[in-house]
Amino acid sequence: MRRFSVFSRAALIAGSSALASCATLPTSGPTTAQVLSEEAAAAAAIGYRIVEIDAATTATMADSAPSSAPLAVLAESATPVATGLIGAGDTVEVTLFEVGAGLFGAASPAAGFDPSARGRSLGAFPVSPDGRIDLPYAGTLQVGGLTPDAAARRIEAAFRGLSQQPQAQVRLTERVSSSVLFSGAVAQPGRFALSARPETLTEALAMRGGPSASAADLDLRLTRGDRSVSVPLRSLLAGSAGDIVLRPGDRVELLPGRRSILAFGAMNAVREIPFETASVSLAEAIARAGGPSDARADPSAVFVFRDDPQTPTIYRLDLLRPSGYFLAQRFPMRDKDLIYVANSASNQPSKLIDIINRLFQPLFTIEQLTN
Repeated sequence: MRRFSVFSRAALIAGSSALASCATLPTSGPTTAQVLSEEAAAAAAIGYRIVEIDAATTATMADSAPSSAPLAVLAESATPVATGLIGAGDTVEVTLFEVGAGLFGAASPAAGFDPSARGRSLGAFPVSPDGRIDLPYAGTLQVGGLTPDAAARRIEAAFRGLSQQPQAQVRLTERVSSSVLFSGAVAQPGRFALSARPETLTEALAMRGGPSASAADLDLRLTRGDRSVSVPLRSLLAGSAGDIVLRPGDRVELLPGRRSILAFGAMNAVREIPFETASVSLAEAIARAGGPSDARADPSAVFVFRDDPQTPTIYRLDLLRPSGYFLAQRFPMRDKDLIYVANSASNQPSKLIDIINRLFQPLFTIEQLTN
């Protein structure tokens, strides 16, 4: 019994001295009071604010979903370009129709005069950088900047005097000058030839087979000239502000845009949570992290740290109120948001008792075995 009382007194002395230093116990993060008390000093240095999540806040958040509107800047600064014209790098196919004894594929003299017209393909001709093509007998002709019909009239004029009543047809077989290049996570990457009525972003993307991966994990980058704009692909909708008309020479890239949320503090699992859908609510993010820890968390202090470029903001949600769960479902998360569940101040003494119990339990066990 004497040895037992020695151990008991040692435990009591250690416990009383440790109670005075509860604040120094290891913890996964600050308590609610510590987060809020630091606001004045830190806000002056960082410029952040703390906002309570309520009905008004969630209504504002609903209006701040990712938008494709930044793409509209490229449309405003672009000079209208006519499409359907022959340009450098294109390939044109020329067919010439002739009557009677023709320059190409002449009829046999024994057959006499044949008033019917015969057509013969002269072949496919690449358009030079200065917009010219070389035709047999007609020589070099300028067709760059013309429509196929206008180019056909110019070819007919070049063959007058060489052929009887020549009539030409010109068809663009490869349109490099009026094309858009698609690359990245596109089902059918490559050049897309714009029609006479230029397609919009969503139309052209659909005609290339759409994205080859989930739109929630992709960013769309449009390059026009020396300017580039990137937006989340999920924000691009048909008819939206960012669904602009494409221009020849545009480059469209679908790039990996992995979005995630970080969960810290008194959670059942500290982890990175990827966006697996187009949108994730605060309630869904908390659930994916395993929810607050029953033993350590303060449910009235769920914080969302958002490093907004304009004003960094800490949003606070109280899950002790039933309305908090509805608000959590309406609060949309953003890429790189950080969820922090504060530690409950009341669990520090219990944590201390647990530490003391683990420390002295072997001693008590030895005492019992030796008695």
